[in-house]
Amino acid sequence: MSAICGIFRLGEQPLPLDVLGRMMQALEQHGPDGSATWQDEWIGLGHQMMHTTPQSLDEHLPLHHGESQISLTADARLDNREDVLRLLGMAPTTDLPDSSLILKAYQAWGKACVDRLVGEFAFAIWDARDRCLHCFTDPMGVRPLFYTEVPGHYFAFASEVVALLAINKTPAPLNERRLAMLGVSALSVYLEPEATCFENIYRVPAASVLSISSRGKTSTEYWRPDCSKRLQFSSDAECREAFQEVFFKAVGARLRSAFPVASMLSGGLDSSGIVGAASHLLAKENKSLITLSSVPEPMAQGQVTDEREYIDLFKGKANLEMHYVCAPGRGPFDQLDELVKTASLCSYSYQHFLYTAFVRTAKENKARVILDGDGGEFSASSYLQGYLAELLLAGKWQTLVTELRHSSADKRIHLSAIKRQVLRPLVPYPVLRFLNRHSKFKNLVEYPIRAGFVQDVLGQDIGRIRDQIFRFLLEYPNHRKNMVRDLLLEQRDIRQRSHAGFVDYQNARFSYPYLDKRVFEFSLAVDGRYQYQDGSGRRLLRMGMDGLIPNGVLARTSKAPFSPDYHLRYARDKAEAVSTSRGFSGSGKLRGMVDFEKVLQALEQKTIYRSENPMRADHDSQFTVPYGLYLCYFLRRFERRNRLVDVQS
Repeated sequence: MSAICGIFRLGEQPLPLDVLGRMMQALEQHGPDGSATWQDEWIGLGHQMMHTTPQSLDEHLPLHHGESQISLTADARLDNREDVLRLLGMAPTTDLPDSSLILKAYQAWGKACVDRLVGEFAFAIWDARDRCLHCFTDPMGVRPLFYTEVPGHYFAFASEVVALLAINKTPAPLNERRLAMLGVSALSVYLEPEATCFENIYRVPAASVLSISSRGKTSTEYWRPDCSKRLQFSSDAECREAFQEVFFKAVGARLRSAFPVASMLSGGLDSSGIVGAASHLLAKENKSLITLSSVPEPMAQGQVTDEREYIDLFKGKANLEMHYVCAPGRGPFDQLDELVKTASLCSYSYQHFLYTAFVRTAKENKARVILDGDGGEFSASSYLQGYLAELLLAGKWQTLVTELRHSSADKRIHLSAIKRQVLRPLVPYPVLRFLNRHSKFKNLVEYPIRAGFVQDVLGQDIGRIRDQIFRFLLEYPNHRKNMVRDLLLEQRDIRQRSHAGFVDYQNARFSYPYLDKRVFEFSLAVDGRYQYQDGSGRRLLRMGMDGLIPNGVLARTSKAPFSPDYHLRYARDKAEAVSTSRGFSGSGKLRGMVDFEKVLQALEQKTIYRSENPMRADHDSQFTVPYGLYLCYFLRRFERRNRLVDVQS
């Protein structure tokens, strides 16, 4: 994937161009197709190029337009090229690279150009006319952008934190507050979204324009979902046709590639919807789609509940090149030393080994783009939380009774369903919190960080942080408010889409059709009856994909784990994890923060797996131990940078 960086002089000292060189070197793995810099006396811009779209094959960045004195560096794919070209009065068939189109949009509309752009992007524009730098992020923050600033000296930005860490020869200190918050809950990533795990290094929020000049720094949010918009349809068929138009645009834009395209295929509804739409669109061009599916290792066949039954239903599609990925011999504790070399966000997935295998399979098949179903539950396949409570408040009694009956196998109305789906969203937050009755108040997963460290750093803030997290998770008696809540949380959470989440991440670009602004806005505006019927949500996607994906998948309500044999891999590698944990526990500085007793106690527990309920989470094996070990590797890498108290043995 491409990457960008830049440094802007804020004071009288000359621009430190050696700094730009160090940043570019830190990002060099992102430039298989070339790299370049541009600078004047005030600013230096850098770009590491990885081609994806046909137009990018002739793209040269950074761009400088001498007449307008505007320069740009970008990691961007525009998904509404035709709309932008039409607004600019240009021919829709032009092969102008996306970055050049962004530059023309800025020349025409200034910072407001971003209001007319749809896609996944992070770009920076230097406007020498008023000596101002503008940094732009896409509506979902899919392509992250980070920055640091030394007032009176310089402002620097980059696609990855690792490039900003390369600026100074003296190490950057850790942000102990951010780390301590992970000890309260892993969900604390939803709070203080600009913060990172390093002091004075920040994230440019999603859907934002950050402007920097000698006059100071301002940040503007240019997009936020609007709950008030409505779409009216006279029938299911009309709604289905309108949804397909929007969804096919989102998927089709991501198929604009100079190379083969791959897509995740789990057998669930979200990934299947993308595969169905992509296959349909590519068939018109006599092209194939590569699919990547997680299956158990051969040793685990027959011992676990997996998705193979549903994945195999796609074998009848002629233009699919199906690949079954099992990452043999790999597990959650593999390659952690390699993983943390660029993992400067302290983000981690215990299933990282599978993502590495997906990217390697994609690369072997010359694919540079992987479509992912992340975010489907927030938009086109929403479960519509709060909808039944909404029916109650609207006085739609008959519809409510019908839906309650359909929500149970015996078609009877159960008190538990009324409590959970109708009454709970109506209970005020203080009452819920006081009674402590909601499971969300009891199951906050946290990193195994010592309580003493958390207390010393956060003090009385701990209660406020917990309260903020609980409020983020609050369910409203309004399905649209719940959808917006979930989307805003997704904007803030870059753990799954952040760079360096797994080894070899730089070799492919993950892209998310369900997080396309157009798909979300459509899903938010349609009436609830098009999304929820007969006791089940996700209806909009089911309608839209009817006839495009197998009926067995279309009607599916069950789920299986993404890594179906994870517990077997974990058990196989547990002895290694015990040895590694004990080795780390001898470090006084690490023991000042990491709760090794909690990690070792979790390692003594038997892994929980039940074939009748394979989705049940096992916090010890899926969170406590992997998070603990990853944290040790992360802290060891930055040991000289942290200011943790050395605990004597």
